[in-house]
Amino acid sequence: MKINSIVLNNFGSYEGETAFDTNAASGKNIVLIGGKNGAGKTTLFTAMRVCLYGYMSMGYKNFNAFYTRAISKQINNTAKLTKPTHASVSMQITLSNGRDLDIYELTRSWVLD
Repeated sequence: MKINSIVLNNFGSYEGETAFDTNAASGKNIVLIGGKNGAGKTTLFTAMRVCLYGYMSMGYKNFNAFYTRAISKQINNTAKLTKPTHASVSMQITLSNGRDLDIYELTRSWVLD
């Protein structure tokens, strides 16, 4: 699996829409993500995990109130001042099916009233 891009909207410390292009530079195979403490590295990886696995990313066996509460805590506090609050995480990934490369767009979105 190759992650092509990640877009966060009002998730964690990322207010509004923030896009990450994760395509490696030409001829390179690795993308490094770095930053100072509090820059949002853990939030980015939490968002990726939630986008890929939903409620299971937080250890829950099904969609429930605990998951909903955990997601509510992940939504940007400034964005919560405007009701309804919209938040989302999107990823574009490329998967090999053995012969070809397939591109998928994954999106998880939430609305708080």
